[in-house]
Amino acid sequence: MASPFEGRPTRLTQWPVWGGVALTLVACFVLLLGLNMRRGLNHDEHQFVASAVLMARYGLLPYADFPYFHVPAQTLLNAALFTVFDRFLLTARLVSVASSWLSLALLFGLGFVYAPYSRRGARFGYALAGVATLMAAPMFVHTSGRAWNHDLPMMLTLLSLAAFLQAVQPSRSSPPSMNARTAAWTAVAGALLGLAAATRLSYAFLAPAFAVGLWFWGVEGGWRARAQALFWLLLGGLIGLAPVWWALWVAPEGFLFGNVVYNLRLNPLYYAARESAASMTPLAKLAYLGDVLRQKPVNLMLPLLFFITLPLALPRLRTRMAIPLKMTLLLLPLALFSAMSPTPSQIQYYYVLYPVFLLGVFFSAATWPRRQRWTGALLGAAALASVPFVAVQYAEGVTTLAQPAQWRPEKVHQRSQGIGRLTEGGRILTLAPIYALEGGATIYPELVTGPMAWRVAPLVSPAERARFGFVDATELEALLAQHPPRAVLTDFEEDDAELEQVFIDYARTHDFTPVPLPGEGVLWLSGVAEWNEAIRLGGVELPNRPLSPGETFVATLYLLKRGAIERDLNVLVRLVDAQGFEAARSEGWPYGSPTSAWAEGIMWPDGHRLMLDPQTPPGVYRLEVSFYDPETLAPFGGVESVGYVVVGQEAVQTQSLEPLATFAQGLDLLAVDVGAAPWRRGEQMVTLRWRPSQRLDKSYTVFIHLLAPDGQLAAQRDQPPLQGFYPSDRWLPGVAFYDAYSLTIPDDAAPGLYRLSIGLYDAESGQRLPLLRPEDGVDAFQAVAVEIK
Repeated sequence: MASPFEGRPTRLTQWPVWGGVALTLVACFVLLLGLNMRRGLNHDEHQFVASAVLMARYGLLPYADFPYFHVPAQTLLNAALFTVFDRFLLTARLVSVASSWLSLALLFGLGFVYAPYSRRGARFGYALAGVATLMAAPMFVHTSGRAWNHDLPMMLTLLSLAAFLQAVQPSRSSPPSMNARTAAWTAVAGALLGLAAATRLSYAFLAPAFAVGLWFWGVEGGWRARAQALFWLLLGGLIGLAPVWWALWVAPEGFLFGNVVYNLRLNPLYYAARESAASMTPLAKLAYLGDVLRQKPVNLMLPLLFFITLPLALPRLRTRMAIPLKMTLLLLPLALFSAMSPTPSQIQYYYVLYPVFLLGVFFSAATWPRRQRWTGALLGAAALASVPFVAVQYAEGVTTLAQPAQWRPEKVHQRSQGIGRLTEGGRILTLAPIYALEGGATIYPELVTGPMAWRVAPLVSPAERARFGFVDATELEALLAQHPPRAVLTDFEEDDAELEQVFIDYARTHDFTPVPLPGEGVLWLSGVAEWNEAIRLGGVELPNRPLSPGETFVATLYLLKRGAIERDLNVLVRLVDAQGFEAARSEGWPYGSPTSAWAEGIMWPDGHRLMLDPQTPPGVYRLEVSFYDPETLAPFGGVESVGYVVVGQEAVQTQSLEPLATFAQGLDLLAVDVGAAPWRRGEQMVTLRWRPSQRLDKSYTVFIHLLAPDGQLAAQRDQPPLQGFYPSDRWLPGVAFYDAYSLTIPDDAAPGLYRLSIGLYDAESGQRLPLLRPEDGVDAFQAVAVEIK
C-alpha cells in the first residue's frame, strides 16, 4: 500500500465531496451544539463575554478601561458579534462550538488523507473512528464549546499545521525550492499561528516546532533559503499577532499587567494561600494530569494509541514522508509545556494535547511500510469502546436541541431579562456580570472579569489597583458611595460564595430587599419606595417594551414587611400620564395574602394584571402605588411613583434609526421637530425624540438654546424631561419617546437664520452630559437651523 506521500503531493483541495463525510460533519456539529446548549454557565466564561459587551455597548477598551487577563483576540471577535446579536452567551458559545467543529473537520480531513488504505470507504471509517475517539475523551467534552479561549486557538493551530504541510510538500524526492508558493503558504502558517497566540498566549510556545521543522525540512538550498523561509514564517506570525500589537498600543502597562503580572505572580499567590506550594510545581502538575487520566480512563485512549503506533514508525523517521510525524513529535512536548504554563493546573489546559495525540496516530500509521491495517483496527476498537461514553455525554444534549426554550444560554438570557426589568437597567454589583449585561443593566467595570480580579485585588497595592482598574473590599464602600448600586446579584456559583460575602454584607447593611430568582441566584434590590416604615418596595417588574392601547400586561411588586401592619390593607395601582389621564388600574388585597399575614423580613411578590384603555393616547405613563384601609379609606402612607411604561406604535424600538447626535452613556437624539417654517415671534414648540441605550446615571435637565446669526443667545428653555414627569435616570433603555418644549421668541428678534443648541446638564453641579464627537468642543447639538421672519 502506497504512502500518501508517495507519487503526487497530497492537497487538501483533492478531498472527495461525499455525502457520508457531510453527514458525519453535520452529526459532529449537532452533538457539540447539543452538549453546549445543555451545560451550565461556568464562572470563567464571564470574562470573555462581559468584557466584549463593555466594548460593543459602551466603547470601553480592555486593559485601558477595565482589567483583562488574556490576550484580546477572542474578546475582539465576540465584541464585533455583540454589536449585532444581543444573546451574548449564546453567541459566544456558538463561536466556540463552530471553532471546535472546524477542528474536528480538519482532523477528519487529515485522517482521511493520511489513512493507510486505498478504498474511500475504509478511509472514511478510519478518519471517523479517530474523530469519535477524540470526541469521547472527557478532556475534550469538558472543554469544547464553552465561551472560553480554547477552541478558537486550537482550530487556528490546526489550520496553521495544514498550511505548513502544504508549504513543505513532503515527497520522496527533495524539499521544495524557495519560491512564491512556498513563501505564501509559510506566511499563512505563521499568520494563523500568530493569531492563535493572540487568542491564547500559551499557544505561542508551539512556535518553535514550526521554526525547527521549517529550518531542517522546509526548503532545499543553503542557509539563505532557510533564512528566507523563516522570514516569511516570522512575518506571518507578526501579522497574526495584530490584536496583541493593538493592545500594546492602547494600554501597554495594562496589557503587560494582565498577561504577565497576573498570570505569573497574582494568580499563583492567590492559590498558594489555599494550596501547598508543592502542588504548584511542574511535578505536581504532571501528577495532576495523571490523576485526571486515572479518574477518567477514557482520557487514556488517544495517548495509548499514539504510543502503540509510534514505535513502528520510528525506523522511517528520517524519510521525508515522516515530516508530519516529526512535526507532531516536536509539537507534543511544547503542547505539554503550554498546558502546564498556567498555575494552578486545570483540566481544560490539557485540551491542547488531544488533537496532537490524534494527529500522531494518523501520521504514525501513514509512515509504516507494512501492517498499516493495525492502526485501523486499533482506532475502530477505541471508537467502539467510546460509544457508551459518547451516548452518555451527548445524547441528552441532542434531545435538548428540539426545545430552544430549554437551552441553557436561552435560560440565562430569560433570567437576565427578568433581572433587567427589576433593576430598570440600573447598575448591579455582582461577580456574575453576564446576567446583568444580558438583561440590559450596567455593571462595575472593575468586576468585569467575574471573580478573577476581585479575588487577587488584596494582593495588589492601592496604587496598582487605581492604575489598572481593580477594587478590593477595603475600597468597595467608597466606590459604591460614589456610584450606588440599584441591586446586588449573588448566589450563582458555590465556588465564589466566600468571595460574595462582602457583597451580601453590603446589601444587608444597606437594607436591600432579597428577591430569590427562579432556579438559582438572589437579587438584592435597593428600596424604590416605602410606606410608613412598614412596607418597602424593593422593585417592580414591568414590560421593557412599548405597549399598545388595549393591551393587557402584568406589573409585579416585590414588597417587604418591615414593621407592624394592624389592618388588612388594599393596594391601589394606577397607570397615569403627565396630564393625570388614567390608562389602567388595579386595587384590592395584595396577591395571595392579606397584609396582616405577611411575615416580617420576607419578600412578598404582588402581581397585578392591568388592561390599557383602548383609547389610551401614545406617550410615557407612570405606575403609581398606594395603600389604604378599605373600611375607612384612610391612606397608609403616600402615593409613590414606582416605574414607567411607554405606549404607542411610534414608541417602538428604533435600533435601526441613525441618531442626529449621541451623548455620553449612549443617549441618542433621534429627531428634532421645529414645526412649520418659518418661525414667528412668540411661542414656538420644539419636539425632541430621545433614545437611551442604557440607564442614565443622573436626572438631567434638558436645555434648548436659540442662537442668533451672530452666535448670541436669543432664547432658551431649560426643563426636566416631560416637565419632570419622566426623570432621565428612569428612562427605559432601548425605548424611544417624544418630549415637547415651548420656546418663547422675543419680539425684537431680528430676521435671519437661527440655530438650535440642544443638550443636557446636571442641575446640581451644572456639568453637561458630554456630546460624543463634539464639534468645536461644544457639548451640545447645534445642527438644526430655523428661519425667523
